[in-house]
Amino acid sequence: MTTPAPLLLWTDEETAGIEDDDATLEVAFILTDNHLHELGSIVALVRPSERTFERIAEQPVVQHLHESSGLLGELKTAEPEELTSVAELERMVMALIEARATPDQTIYMAGGGVSHFDRRHLGKQMPLLDARLHYGTVDVSDIIRGFEAATLNKTAFKKPGEKPHRAMGDLRQELHLASRIWDMFEQHAAMQGIENWSDPTDSTDRVMMGASILQAAVGVDDEKLELFLGATEPRRAIAGLAAIGVELLRMVSDRDGVSPEQTLDALRLHAIG
Repeated sequence: MTTPAPLLLWTDEETAGIEDDDATLEVAFILTDNHLHELGSIVALVRPSERTFERIAEQPVVQHLHESSGLLGELKTAEPEELTSVAELERMVMALIEARATPDQTIYMAGGGVSHFDRRHLGKQMPLLDARLHYGTVDVSDIIRGFEAATLNKTAFKKPGEKPHRAMGDLRQELHLASRIWDMFEQHAAMQGIENWSDPTDSTDRVMMGASILQAAVGVDDEKLELFLGATEPRRAIAGLAAIGVELLRMVSDRDGVSPEQTLDALRLHAIG
């Protein structure tokens, strides 16, 4: 039985401070599959207490941050129905996960800085969510720091514009960076896959190669198509495309209940007719 690919619960929160017991003010969640396709999202303002506002006032930097973003004003003027509790928010995100994930499917918390604060902070406030999530995280900030340390390139993953300091706005920025990181990973995986296709006589390798070339061609992705063809010897590329042709020929012939030779004859007639 195939293990389902992991899902990613992208998370960002605004809080009254950076201590573990500081109140949560606003939270955003976006659940995606492992290709970053969105499966659902939640954003909510959390009902503050008087102590929450006192805690913010004790920290001028935090107060200025939340005043500048407009968050503090919204919390003070919001109607009761516009606010939620952490427990209610936990029920919402658990319902989203239950609707989209199988019981045995791994779910990582993902985002920027989640390995250093959000995983621990929300984990304490939302014990059901904490129990459902994998202990590891997918932290965009850590990935980018590793890239910059290895390459000394500090501009490749620069954020688009100023950080909004609002939960959903910040989360969208992290997903934008993640899409660029995913593209880098996919290109590397493609190159590794090509390098590992060392035996063009192996039928599985040939089919995999041919499928990758055709997928890039059908998707009109010239960059990926050039990547595959530029890194592949002509003989191996031809072998891969031929293998795909054979597989498709067998599939069509089986579907139509005819021999491969009859399918080829039909193709020839279609081409000249």
